[in-house]
Amino acid sequence: MSTEREQREAVVLTTYWLPYLNLRKRHPLLPGARRIEAEAAFIGIGADELMDARIRYDQAARQAALEILQDSDVIDLLHGAPFGDRATIAAVGDSITEDAQGWFEILRHVLEIGTEGDYRFVNGAVWGNTSLDALRTFERDVISTKPDWVILALGTMDAMRLHGAPTRCLVSLADYWENVSAMESMTAEITRHPVLWVTPAPVIATRMDEIGVFEGTVHEADLRHVREVISGKTGIIVDPYGRRMGAPVGEWHLGVDGLNHSVPGHVQTVKHLLQAMKAGIRTGS
Repeated sequence: MSTEREQREAVVLTTYWLPYLNLRKRHPLLPGARRIEAEAAFIGIGADELMDARIRYDQAARQAALEILQDSDVIDLLHGAPFGDRATIAAVGDSITEDAQGWFEILRHVLEIGTEGDYRFVNGAVWGNTSLDALRTFERDVISTKPDWVILALGTMDAMRLHGAPTRCLVSLADYWENVSAMESMTAEITRHPVLWVTPAPVIATRMDEIGVFEGTVHEADLRHVREVISGKTGIIVDPYGRRMGAPVGEWHLGVDGLNHSVPGHVQTVKHLLQAMKAGIRTGS
């Protein structure tokens, strides 16, 4: 018979963690990570439950895309095929990008439904990734797929201050610059298209502390410095001032943890990305 704590942890798993749990990304060399039965058993749920959850998340992303496509401004942004008629589009980031019902999956549905382009999507994001984590596997997860477009959505976890070491961020700004610059250089070796930089959105630090699943907290002052670093890069910068969730951030745009985004929050990222794409291409960035 399960204890009250085990029941509570099961609820957290099924309502919070599942959109970000993809063992194939974390352990790509393990044969079991490529079998949904083994993956579900490792997580502690049934294979049918895991498959149903992933179908549900994909449906939520598709529904969000359909709602976006009712916006005439979005239709205008899609005219001219911002990613071309055929492309492999890869994204690197943390849980905000990995989210099975998040902005990258919504973007996939928007392009598949709203254009006649032939696209392949590579979601190389992993929960908790800093720029150093992403750089370590960038060759394997991104470069090897030969993308035409690379979207870098990193920096939120770099800015985290651990509860046990609150005087410094996980990754210094100097190291963050070096890490993303290395990925930018690797990208330039395989595609003529500029990097798309998705800046970190604001968080609600009090929610992060209350939910108790993070080892630290992210503060807006540190995220502001990360955005300033990104603003010094070449390429197409999405939401350079981090205002797409509102200023101050609208609570409905973030999930219960104060860091990951709700579906309406993810929708804002998709819209701002398409706007930045059109403006960047028009100005020759």
